[in-house]
Amino acid sequence: MHLDRSWRRGRRGTICTVGLATLATLLIPPTALAQWDDDEPGFYYEGGTYFNVGVNYIAEDTKGTIGQRSKGKGFQELDGDAKDASGFNAVFGKRPWEYLSVEIQFEYADGFQFTNTEGEDFDLKVYTASLNGKIFAFHDLLKNFNEGRLQPHLLGGFGLMVSRDLDIDTGAAMMFRAGGGLDYYFSERWAINLRSEYVTPVGLLKGLRYVTSSVGLSYQLE
Repeated sequence: MHLDRSWRRGRRGTICTVGLATLATLLIPPTALAQWDDDEPGFYYEGGTYFNVGVNYIAEDTKGTIGQRSKGKGFQELDGDAKDASGFNAVFGKRPWEYLSVEIQFEYADGFQFTNTEGEDFDLKVYTASLNGKIFAFHDLLKNFNEGRLQPHLLGGFGLMVSRDLDIDTGAAMMFRAGGGLDYYFSERWAINLRSEYVTPVGLLKGLRYVTSSVGLSYQLE
């Protein structure tokens, strides 16, 4: 049952991401596509520093307990599913090798709503910061396709999660993320960035698991 619920959450997040990506593609001015320099194929593969921002749809996969009451009444026992959230992310990274880049990712989520077994409602805000490795597993296969504009990747990382509510002191915990995505370069430096990751905290926040899917813009600084 829990796996079925996780699949539904992930599928909903993926559908949302694809829809946002389609909208973003339609909004790109046709002149932007002409900015790609055919005399400089594989531009991004030269490496460099990049920055991207995106908007997120965050599908909850909560189970068990989340955090601890600030008044010392023990852990919050969830009663049913939490409400999905929305948010944004910002990533600063560098690609020193063709197959790998290293990133620092910040993500904010707002709108996680759940009811505990005592009938009390809570609205959580979640902050994460992680160090990621981004692997371009299909580099050799796609580097000569469409001038190297399509760049799928796998992603994994670890970092810190902090969650807060006015009535709950949930504290901080280590978290892990794993997933993948796609970068599509429509000019030498600008790209549409798609990401979908499963986030798993440990410790006090171990029940606050979710699938975060985002669409955003990436810019290569050098």
